[in-house]
Amino acid sequence: MSDVEGWRLGRHASLDGIRAVAVGLVVLAHSGLPLVGNGGGVGVGIFFTLSGFLITSLLLDERAEYGSIRLGSFWKRRLLRLVPAMVACVVFAIFVDLIVWHGVFDWSLIVGTLTYTSNWVIAANAFDQRTTLGHTWSLAVEEQFYLIWPLILIALLRWMPRSRIVKSLAVVSLLVVVLRVLLWDGGEGIGRIYVGTDTRADGLLIGAAVALWLYQRKPVVYPKWVQWAFFVAMGACCLIPGPVNSFIMPTVVGLATAGLILAVVQGRGFWPLELSWVRWIGKRSYGIYLYASPLHRLILETLGDSILWWVLIQIPGTAILAWASYRWIESPFLRLKNRDPRSHAGTLAAESSQSKLPAQRVRRLRSATE
Repeated sequence: MSDVEGWRLGRHASLDGIRAVAVGLVVLAHSGLPLVGNGGGVGVGIFFTLSGFLITSLLLDERAEYGSIRLGSFWKRRLLRLVPAMVACVVFAIFVDLIVWHGVFDWSLIVGTLTYTSNWVIAANAFDQRTTLGHTWSLAVEEQFYLIWPLILIALLRWMPRSRIVKSLAVVSLLVVVLRVLLWDGGEGIGRIYVGTDTRADGLLIGAAVALWLYQRKPVVYPKWVQWAFFVAMGACCLIPGPVNSFIMPTVVGLATAGLILAVVQGRGFWPLELSWVRWIGKRSYGIYLYASPLHRLILETLGDSILWWVLIQIPGTAILAWASYRWIESPFLRLKNRDPRSHAGTLAAESSQSKLPAQRVRRLRSATE
């Protein structure tokens, strides 16, 4: 373990709460309730910034502890975390298509989902809102980021100090906003702008910049009102009006999420995000995101669009599917992932066993990076 003092990722329960907020907004967008129409886009934006922050922090931790970053090991851990539930989602989506569309499948999107290229499949074709796998575009963007960003980060850390990297990422993030506007002005469809990896990179890069700026600095404890301000600002992004939504919303969401991350990981956390039921949702947010959309399509095409079905079927059904997925599909592969000594969770478990921490504490530490 490096003896360099300063902020390290460690365990922050509030990050589970941020995941819960993100996936909650996505599910709320299916309800048809007023004021949450943009909730899906805001939730995805929160996920992007949080992912950029977490992945960059984990890579910096690995480099600090071991002196290097093993790309093969990193990519293997990501696959073990993400692929099993994704395959289960595709199987569930095919089942839904059998019922709703009588076996008429969008094979290009199925293949795109399994290869994490579904965002480009959607960008190249007219997006059909009725598809059961359209939501996987955001997971494709994240997986492409996991593939490319470690290579870039390793190179940047060799060539320049972290402070210059942070400034460079800020400039690139602004250029992404310009790119969205230029593509629209050049006649590109809103679908291409909304789902492209290049046009959605700003949220991920803002999260990465926060991690690089914060890493090994002396923590600063923010007042509670600052935490509340960023928390409210993050939710208020749902109110960004439609005409400018696709151009500035990703960046605004990224900045609000970055502010909240900074405010909660350096101090004592933020109690609304650390409630037990909120953290339960956050830990299963991946499964909730995966299964909510196909289930919503099944309900919509068989029972109709009603808030009643959303309350009686969508919410409990999604929770049950996510619970089952986490217990029987994701957890076995998480245990396999954590056997890697370079896995952040595996490192915490090893350290806790050496220091004779109670088993319950070990489980709480392990959940930090699941």
